[in-house]
Amino acid sequence: MIITHNVLAQDDGMSALSIEWGYNWSHYTKSDIHFIGDNYNFKLNNVRAKDRQSPFSAKLYFMPATFTIPQYNYSISYIKGKNTFSLGMDHMKYVVVQNQNVLINGIIEIDASKEYEGSYEDNNILIRPDLLDFEHSDGLNYLNFHWERAAFRKVIIENKVVLSIPLGIGLGIYIPKTKVILFGNGMDNRFNIAGYGFSVKSSLKFDFFRCFYLKGSLKSGWVHLPSVLTLGTTNDRAKHAFGFIEEYFTVGGYLFKF
Repeated sequence: MIITHNVLAQDDGMSALSIEWGYNWSHYTKSDIHFIGDNYNFKLNNVRAKDRQSPFSAKLYFMPATFTIPQYNYSISYIKGKNTFSLGMDHMKYVVVQNQNVLINGIIEIDASKEYEGSYEDNNILIRPDLLDFEHSDGLNYLNFHWERAAFRKVIIENKVVLSIPLGIGLGIYIPKTKVILFGNGMDNRFNIAGYGFSVKSSLKFDFFRCFYLKGSLKSGWVHLPSVLTLGTTNDRAKHAFGFIEEYFTVGGYLFKF
């Protein structure tokens, strides 16, 4: 039976627990990255970065040993009527683009770098590997709590297919694992709570047989990272803030319904 009318509320008040998994693509605003250490204190302005999603292959995306290499999303949710409360992880990747010209301000002492030693005030500088290679590539991990509410719901096929449009807000902490090469010195850092952020999202969700669902989502947010690990000592840090837009697709299933 095809139902053609719109339904603005859940028809059955269903409560459930669900899990979902999927993959994302991310886009970032420019950021001013401030590097601080014993022999340097400088800022690179309006630095561009990109994500690094893995090209699709069945072996990479579906094998147990490799399916967490691409940029992924997962969450567990409690659903009560039109409301959903979720705890999840967005595993994004953030990679500074090489060979871009930016402005630099600050001081680099000779003990840090003979090549780049100097005092800078709005000078142009080229980001290249011997100056900086900087990426949250394992990754830019957003541990987040989200609340969503179904703003629209339509039964397509009774007891078989339901379309809904959840809208939501969220906040959380960022736990990046940052790879850095600065002045030729490199470090693949440990996971670290580097900052926090918030986000808003909207989704297009198709429920099938009240058992599983497919969802496409668009999320936008702000990231503030005041304590990024760089070269391994207590005094070596970077900090920056930026916005993002993330598109992702997930498949989910209902564990319990009550």
